[in-house]
Amino acid sequence: MNNLYPSEQQYLSETTAKQRFATLAQLDSSKGPVFMRSYSHALSPQQCSYGNVVELKQLIESTPSLSALTVRALKEAISQEQICLKIKTKMLLDGK
Repeated sequence: MNNLYPSEQQYLSETTAKQRFATLAQLDSSKGPVFMRSYSHALSPQQCSYGNVVELKQLIESTPSLSALTVRALKEAISQEQICLKIKTKMLLDGK
């Protein structure tokens, strides 16, 4: 799954993220934990944006049927986004 969206196709990953999120609960209930661990990690968009953090948080809140494993993977994605945003902000402030 890691090779579905290489770095050159980040825009494609971003544009199809809503489709993946729409089917996440269904996949989570029908697939096993090994599949979901890989799926959640590889196919969560990494945009380094506040909008993505908000979308991921809304996904967790609006889908209470998600397994603990999938919620944890989404929270890890949120954490990675927040780290990226802190680094990005620091670099922008240091560059002024």
